[in-house]
Amino acid sequence: MFRYLSIILAVAALALSTASCGEYQRVLKSNDPEYHLDFAKRAFEEKKYTQAATALENIPQMFKGSEKAEDALYLLALSNYENADYETAGTYFRQYYARYPKGKHAELSRFYCGYGYYLDSPEPQLDQSGTLKAINELQDFLDKNKTAADFDKNAPQANYTALPAKVTPSTPQLGRLDDSRDMVAWAMKAKKGQVSPIFGDESAGRLVAVALNDIYESGYIPATDPDVRQALLIELRNNKKAADLIGQYKGKAKDLAGYSKLMGVDVDTTTVNFGQIFIPGLGVGESEITAQVANAKKGQLVGPIQGSSGVIVLQVNSIDNAGRPYNFDESAMMYNQQRGVGVLMRQITPILVGKKKVTNNMLEFFNRN
Repeated sequence: MFRYLSIILAVAALALSTASCGEYQRVLKSNDPEYHLDFAKRAFEEKKYTQAATALENIPQMFKGSEKAEDALYLLALSNYENADYETAGTYFRQYYARYPKGKHAELSRFYCGYGYYLDSPEPQLDQSGTLKAINELQDFLDKNKTAADFDKNAPQANYTALPAKVTPSTPQLGRLDDSRDMVAWAMKAKKGQVSPIFGDESAGRLVAVALNDIYESGYIPATDPDVRQALLIELRNNKKAADLIGQYKGKAKDLAGYSKLMGVDVDTTTVNFGQIFIPGLGVGESEITAQVANAKKGQLVGPIQGSSGVIVLQVNSIDNAGRPYNFDESAMMYNQQRGVGVLMRQITPILVGKKKVTNNMLEFFNRN
């Protein structure tokens, strides 16, 4: 039977991770790449390299074609490098000088990539005093915080970062932690509120402790889950604020210039295509805006309406119905991916199963005994 778990991780290496903060959590939930990049720069300057690297994941491609894409990719690589994750850093450094062979950080990227491999090479008879100190400190923290509630509450004060995770019996590993199936096995056997022993030792170069916050039976994750609850609260506040702003502005101006003055913002321009995931200047997830633009006539004033990132008034300046020249091979490939063989193969199991009840023989990575 599927079980949904909430796992709290505290990762300790030779340098312990810094405490989590409210803004960091807001960044992780935000879809604004500008916010992610700005936060990552500040986190990097404060030597919070884990937070900087996490904030920049999947962000460089959102700036594709701009100078910020280059800066974001280099900062992502450098954040992982400073965090001593030389393998991941090397991957991003190679991406950088492959995409930007004459970029402003190309020479440094090649240097850091090579030097990172050197630093990542194991040396015999290393001094383990730093690691042993980290083990003792983490064990002392676990001895003083024997419940999941205390574990989560007191982690920041002990200079640990508590990270959320969810696992099922078939979860191969915890997040991006390689060789962590033993942690999944512990979580599947543990009782609600229980705290694990330390996973890892001086030879592993990584220390992990896990606390089981909750157990969810089959079905949807409940609204009491911290992540779901936070998402619902954010959506509720945004909806209320948007309704209030729309009530203040609606009908109070006759053109964009009037609304610009009324709302205290500048008029900006962008390009919107039907089915577009990311709208430059607005961000991702703006389906309402895309729909309004698709149905608006040229010159028509639309709004104020609620978008994912704020209240918006828009006007369509021009409409290009021609789009790109028709390409049969490209269209055939897109059809196969979205309507043809590609989507069929991704959905083949539920299609074949239909409404029949089947036995779940999925491989499980833990021992029930």
